[in-house]
Amino acid sequence: GGVTEKKIALGGHFRLTLAGMEGAPSHGFALVGDRDDQATFSWDWFNIDDPSHPTSATKLQELGKLSIKARPEIKATEIKFLTDVSVRVARENDADPRDPTWRIKILKGSVVDFPK
Repeated sequence: GGVTEKKIALGGHFRLTLAGMEGAPSHGFALVGDRDDQATFSWDWFNIDDPSHPTSATKLQELGKLSIKARPEIKATEIKFLTDVSVRVARENDADPRDPTWRIKILKGSVVDFPK
């Protein structure tokens, strides 16, 4: 139960977290950007394209498509970016998190292994 988070450091105080991927996701998961030096808010949701075969996901708001692959040999979840994806990061007290202070842009073809 609960939300499982897998966080990786990106540099420049930014981090990226894979949230909600405990076991096999059925409906979706989030990519969350944050900073280690200030309070932020970020939650970009991805819907699983086919819950019976969860190998790809599409970003709910804005554009973005990913492939998902379990990597048990390295205890990780592999996320491959099939399009450019922007993860929005707002300051915690910003009036509108849809107009973020920062964006973490991950380019098409990038692969990130999130540790389990």
